Amino acid sequence: MKDTDYYSVRWSTNAAITQTKLPQVVSLVPVLGYAILYGDQFQSFVMRFTSLGPDVLFTAFQRVCLLYAGGLCVLAGLIIFYVFCPSIIRQYKTRTEYIRHVMETSDYRQMADMNRAMISLLEGQPKEGDELYFNEFPAQAVLNAVKMTLGFRSRYEVFSGTRPRGTVYPGLAAYFEAINRTRWFASILCNGLMIIGAGLFLLPSVDVFFMVVDRVIFSPFR
Repeated sequence: MKDTDYYSVRWSTNAAITQTKLPQVVSLVPVLGYAILYGDQFQSFVMRFTSLGPDVLFTAFQRVCLLYAGGLCVLAGLIIFYVFCPSIIRQYKTRTEYIRHVMETSDYRQMADMNRAMISLLEGQPKEGDELYFNEFPAQAVLNAVKMTLGFRSRYEVFSGTRPRGTVYPGLAAYFEAINRTRWFASILCNGLMIIGAGLFLLPSVDVFFMVVDRVIFSPFR
C-alpha cells in the first residue's frame, strides 16, 4: 500500500453503503426472476393494476428486467465486499471507533499489527518531520507511535497509562487508513457494482413517475 493511492475507493465508503437499505433489494431477486420467467402469467395473476397509460421509457417487462439486473449487481457488490473487505473495516465504521476498541480492550494483537505495518510504511516510503502520510498523518507522529509500541513491555506501558496513550493514536489511525485502501481494484469494483445496481433499480421508478405525471396532468386535456 502506497500512501499516494488516492484514487482508491476506500472500503469504509462501501461499508457505509451496506448500512443503507440498498442490500435489501437483493431479497427481491428470486421474485423478479420468476416474473421474467413467467412474464405474461406473472403480470396477469400477481400484478393486477389499472393501466397508468402508455409506456414512457420502458415496457412493464423491461422494468422488471431492470429491477432484476439491479438486484444482481448489488448482490455481486455485496459478495465482493464480504470476501475482500478487511475485517477491521467491516467491524468498525470509523477509525475513531477502531482506536477506542483497541485502547479500551487493550488489544495487543492489533497494536502489534499496527507496529509492523507502520514500520514497513516508514521503511518503504521514508518521510521526515511534518511530511504527511495519506495526506493527513505527519511522519514524526507515525514514527513516535512506532517507537512507543516496540515490544510487549512498551505496549503494556501504553495500555496501563504509564506512557501517554495519545502518542499512539496517529499510528493506529494511519494503520486504519492503510487497511482502508488495500485491495483497491476489488474496492472500486464493489463500489461500482452497488452504484450501478442502485441506478438500475431506480430507473423503473423514474419511468413510473413520468407515467403518473402524464396521467394526472396531461390526460384531462386530451
